[in-house]
Amino acid sequence: MKSKLHNRLSILNYISSTDNYKVMFICTIVLSLYGSIGLAVSTRNPLDTVLIPFQFTIFNMFMFAILFLNTLNTCIIFNKEFTFYTLRLKSKRRYINELLTNVFLMHLYHLILFFMLYFIVIFIIRQGTISIHDYQNYSVSNLAYVVFYLLRYVILSLLLNLFTTLMYIYFKKTTTLFNFIFIACFMLVKTSIEIKNQFNIYVWSYFSNVVYESFSLELSYSAIYIFSLLFILFAFYFYTINSKKWSIL
Repeated sequence: MKSKLHNRLSILNYISSTDNYKVMFICTIVLSLYGSIGLAVSTRNPLDTVLIPFQFTIFNMFMFAILFLNTLNTCIIFNKEFTFYTLRLKSKRRYINELLTNVFLMHLYHLILFFMLYFIVIFIIRQGTISIHDYQNYSVSNLAYVVFYLLRYVILSLLLNLFTTLMYIYFKKTTTLFNFIFIACFMLVKTSIEIKNQFNIYVWSYFSNVVYESFSLELSYSAIYIFSLLFILFAFYFYTINSKKWSIL
């Protein structure tokens, strides 16, 4: 157990020390400053500012570009620099599980760094009093909705990057095309959409300011969407394991 943990930490430490990751980290710093300073509207309540960048098209495009690059960088380094380790895994299932775990940890590590810097800047610049009130037409506070929205944002971005990892294993270079199309599709979604009680199948809409009839409806639809993506992810996971199209070597 200790040996496995040591190997994983060594891999993650190596990946985060590469020049490619350092460039992505610098881009993340710039993006966090752009979101916290450039997109923040004039308001004295920091809570009313937090979600604005995460509902803005250009910000989301750059955010997912960085996250996808982080995932692809992790996959490429794991395959090229740790061949001796991947060969010891022997089975496809163990190889996929190990790669997904590394992507999962690198994804969370990167988002934690981003949110730390983002919130520090937000609360330094917005020195007004934190005011908790109802969010839009919902019967929940703005604080509760911020927590809900960011949690959904993190979960969806994680699922999409795990899906990207499986695509990299199965399709290799085609994965980049999928990432490009996904990012480009953000341009097709309005930054503010009003939907009364309709379930939305487009994942990009969950990264914008969608107004539902009630918060409970948005919560229910979000849960259904996340579980649907999980089902698709697991189906692709088992399909990839059993596929003869690729091998560990």
